[in-house]
Order: sequence, then structure tokens, then C-alpha cells
Amino acid sequence: MGLTPYFSTLMSEPNPTISSTLQTSIEKIFATGKITLSDRQILQNALLHDSSLTQEQSDRVRTIYDRVRMGFIRVVD
Repeated sequence: MGLTPYFSTLMSEPNPTISSTLQTSIEKIFATGKITLSDRQILQNALLHDSSLTQEQSDRVRTIYDRVRMGFIRVVD
């Protein structure tokens, strides 16, 4: 009996707090055209640590990074 089943369950459970915070940040970024350090950390944590992201959330995060690269979203501190 290893830890693999425990970690698999842990990784697959949705985290409503992260999802809600992520959604709020995404909406704010699109509405203002700006991304803050706090927003960047939320996006990074969601992508790296939350395996329960929906396809739509994942696509929106990628769109934000694409728009930052193109200069449509401004990075502020």
C-alpha cells in the first residue's frame, strides 16, 4: 500500500478557493488590460499546482500570457 492513491486523489480534487480566486483575477486582467505581481502568482500557482483547471480556464490563462507577449496586456507592479 503506497502513497500513490492518496496523491492521485489529492491532485484530482477540485480546489474551489483557487478556482474562484483564479476566475476573479482573470476577469480583472481582461477588464483592466493590466496584470499585477499578485495576478501573475495566482496564474502560476493555478497552472503548476491545480490539476482541476477547466479547459476554459486553461485557455484563458494562455490567452493572457499571449496578450502580455503581444503588448495588449500591460505588466504592472
